[in-house]
Amino acid sequence: MAVHRGKVAALTEVGIENIPIANWWTDYLLASINYNEYSQKTAWALVWRNSTTEHHFAPYPGHSSATNFIDFYDDPLTYFLGEL
Repeated sequence: MAVHRGKVAALTEVGIENIPIANWWTDYLLASINYNEYSQKTAWALVWRNSTTEHHFAPYPGHSSATNFIDFYDDPLTYFLGEL
């Protein structure tokens, strides 16, 4: 939709509370962004806030999805602020 309207595609609030799926970062988020030529044009994705260990959208050290987040981070499709 963004491409057809001349807009930049972004995932402005993405995630799953407490990230109960250990491989969510690569098997769900990255796979969705990498799905096709249009989804690969997604400019950025932002997860919602981390409040506590009971209410968070990004992993903290020791979380079951932390290792998978590092795999997501290391994927050549992703860029983080320090790399721009």
